[in-house]
Amino acid sequence: MSQKETCVSLEEAAGEVGVAMTRLALLHLAFSETLVRELGEERAKQLIVKSIMQYGKRVGERIRRGLPDLPKYGVYGKFADGRVYDCVLARIFREYGEEDLGCLYCYVDAAKTMAVDASRKLIHKDCATCGDDYYTFEEAPTTAKERADFEDLATEWKKIDRRIEESRQTEGKKEDMTSKIDGYSIEELTKMDPPVLRAILHERTHHTIEVMIYAILNGKLKKPKDFGNQARRVLDVWRKRGLPIDAPDLRWCIDYVRLADKLNKGESVALDIKLPEPFSTEEMRIVKRLLYDRRSIRQFKNKRVPETIVRKILFAGLMAPQGCNICSTRFIILRKPEEWKLVRSDIPIRNGVMIVVCQDMRLYRALKFDEYVPHNVYYDAAAAADHMCLMAHALGLGACWLTHGEETQKALRKHFRLPEHIVSRCHIIVGWPHEAPIKSKRISLDEAIIGKSNRPARSMFTSAKFARLEI
Repeated sequence: MSQKETCVSLEEAAGEVGVAMTRLALLHLAFSETLVRELGEERAKQLIVKSIMQYGKRVGERIRRGLPDLPKYGVYGKFADGRVYDCVLARIFREYGEEDLGCLYCYVDAAKTMAVDASRKLIHKDCATCGDDYYTFEEAPTTAKERADFEDLATEWKKIDRRIEESRQTEGKKEDMTSKIDGYSIEELTKMDPPVLRAILHERTHHTIEVMIYAILNGKLKKPKDFGNQARRVLDVWRKRGLPIDAPDLRWCIDYVRLADKLNKGESVALDIKLPEPFSTEEMRIVKRLLYDRRSIRQFKNKRVPETIVRKILFAGLMAPQGCNICSTRFIILRKPEEWKLVRSDIPIRNGVMIVVCQDMRLYRALKFDEYVPHNVYYDAAAAADHMCLMAHALGLGACWLTHGEETQKALRKHFRLPEHIVSRCHIIVGWPHEAPIKSKRISLDEAIIGKSNRPARSMFTSAKFARLEI
């Protein structure tokens, strides 16, 4: 192969370096998050800073020997006016909501300059990882303690970055940490069972950010002074406890907190959302088949329902509407005849699968839903069961939605050794249909509309055109 054929353009080479840097940033992110989960936030940050200082020292030693510091291309998007734009590491850590961990990596600049000359350090005046649009740098003399810490690498080197320090001080002034969140102090949240803390995070994200942010962006609501602070504080507790943050529901909370932070800083927020649109004619046929053709099936073939299909049905139940998105729904899957007998029901099951819809009552009690909105408990379970029946119908299976009482609840608790806070509410039976009952009919829509209004309820249905409503 000739030399000409092996050459690539500068742009392509820079792109390849950028890809390598992105992978390296993701690796650092994974290591940092793992340390936090395994060791807790405080200890993890100490070790991260210690290793970064060690890394900076090694880099500084190589610079002193005349070796290059960074690649010329692909690391940053642009240098201009003493500013550095588009740091790959900053971009990755901000993308995953780990700005606090990313800021620790800013210590490397101070460490490598001290390795060359211990009397000075290079610090970030503006910091892209902390939310600024770019980095700027300034030199500062080191203290005797900093030089001692740098030599033995045994103590966390705090407050090197003036920008980070100012940001934390400002945030500390904004929030009154003695105030309570949903009636709980920060200390109580710190000791709370993770599932309960998670539910409070969901509820605070919903009530203090989600239900207001769209009206704020549309100019219909003035942004509260403390917008999003309660959700942010619960999220801080979650992170400080070293609990996982990569689940979809937690990413949802983090995304909303990040949007609230942007609005509080006066930054513009553009939501990447698509408003609902009417279905096409063909899509509406499918909707009609799903909603209007579904019927209760009680007789099933002696044919196993694959686990993959059961999981699809369960996921549909999980995605059903739930008050404040507290995620209290739990499931028990019964496949054995001796297990079916635990559920007292007027519909015997001989084949198929029985799915019991349960709820974690700790979450309702922690938020006092059992006092203020006790009906939510039953609505949430009903919505989950309905979604599962619809998904079963869409997958070619039959299903029947049933309820049960305290006798069944006690039997299930005893058999499966369920804790007191897990309570069953209803169940569905699912299987391959072995019958085709006549689809049940309903009363007319005119009969179902009751009450008075300014516009007569029957007026729009009196003509032949609206005698049958179809979609």
